[in-house]
Amino acid sequence: MKVVVATTQDLFVRGGGATYHAEGLATALLSLGHEVETVRIPFGWRHKYEVLRQAYEWRMLDLRETGADLVVTLKFPAFYVRADRKVAWVLHQHRPLYDNFDRPEYSAFSSKIAEDVAIRDAVQRWDTAYLGEMQRIFTNSQTVADRLRRYNGLEGTPLYHPPPAAGRLRPGSFSDYVLWVGRLEANKRPGLLLDALALTRSKLRAVFAGRGPQEDALRQSARARGLEGRVELRGLVSDEEKVALYAGARAVVYPPFHEDLGYVTLEAFLAGKPVITTADAGGPTEFVRDGVNGFVANDAPGIAAAIDAYADDADLAARHGAAGRATYAEKIPAWESVCARLLEGA
Repeated sequence: MKVVVATTQDLFVRGGGATYHAEGLATALLSLGHEVETVRIPFGWRHKYEVLRQAYEWRMLDLRETGADLVVTLKFPAFYVRADRKVAWVLHQHRPLYDNFDRPEYSAFSSKIAEDVAIRDAVQRWDTAYLGEMQRIFTNSQTVADRLRRYNGLEGTPLYHPPPAAGRLRPGSFSDYVLWVGRLEANKRPGLLLDALALTRSKLRAVFAGRGPQEDALRQSARARGLEGRVELRGLVSDEEKVALYAGARAVVYPPFHEDLGYVTLEAFLAGKPVITTADAGGPTEFVRDGVNGFVANDAPGIAAAIDAYADDADLAARHGAAGRATYAEKIPAWESVCARLLEGA
């Protein structure tokens, strides 16, 4: 079968969940003998109103009569592409115009600006119309499916998939640090880990693996709180280093705000590590069961208490980590099964 994977691209940005998702899907389809082309249009962040141009560009892109048997769209506004047969596998919509609208820490759009309201309404209307052209709609999590139902009145079927490092992650020792993996940006809330670390009884360290706009602020905050000796900002790490960091962690702390899926939870479980998350984390709460394979906290003091629990009892961390591996095996299908679902009936 000839399959097109349609998605956006952030230029000069290494990795990222959406990039890994598209690459993983294309690689899996190729391994199953399909012909695959990945179509990307760079997403512009120069100005918030760039979102309109992006929408127009994707709607003008016509993949009909190209020989493609199926187009799988992954991310706004790739849903808008014209094609004879389309399936959506929704990673997320443009959240600054959805649940993050009017949240200045996560979105530049505000109901106080008439143009912003008009753009929000237009994009939500277009999303509903063009996602309505799909043969089927899948989402990468229940969180995204719930959002799609709430804002667009559309039903999506959650379809989980393996994270990019699935074949390399391994269990290891339970050392003297908790691990934070990902971009250091507002919606990932890395500052919550620092807030929690300042409240712990134990002296576990925190290792941050990732870069982002909050990196300097985190370093300054650690210094101001006297936590420099317990906080290590590794920056962007290699795949090999990330695997090793997962293997040696006591636990993984991952408290994003309404995350769509979050590979970090799945990677931690594959490495046999428990996950400390928050009740408002979104995707991670579809996997983390409080007191079973991790802890679900409500705030920084709750995260601190979870860190202390694992610091006091490495065996507890090991039991929760083993339960996490069992959760992964129960919930996450192999790529072959994922592709079969996407191509069914095409």
